[in-house]
Amino acid sequence: MTVIPEIYLDNAATTRPWPEAVEAVVYAMGDAFGNASSLHRRGLAAARAIAKSQEAIAALVGGGNWKVIFTSGGSEADALAVLGNGFHALARLARQRRARLGTPAQPL
Repeated sequence: MTVIPEIYLDNAATTRPWPEAVEAVVYAMGDAFGNASSLHRRGLAAARAIAKSQEAIAALVGGGNWKVIFTSGGSEADALAVLGNGFHALARLARQRRARLGTPAQPL
């Protein structure tokens, strides 16, 4: 009997995580759990771990750590990106309109 090797082609839905990522998640969920919004010891440790992760990811992608936002999944991330871009576009339009309204000699 010939065994056909598996070729996984659904990486858009789920990709096998690196062993280091699995190890970090198991540690965080098993030993280092805590509500990062809480002010108790475990919560503060969780908040520090999140901040450290944001800084590491930001360093890898060359952005400020304020640009790294963790979400619970793809749909939430997509919605955040759409809303963020929408708010950015609205703010840009508002700035342009204020600039135009600030000079009455120019036609709108």
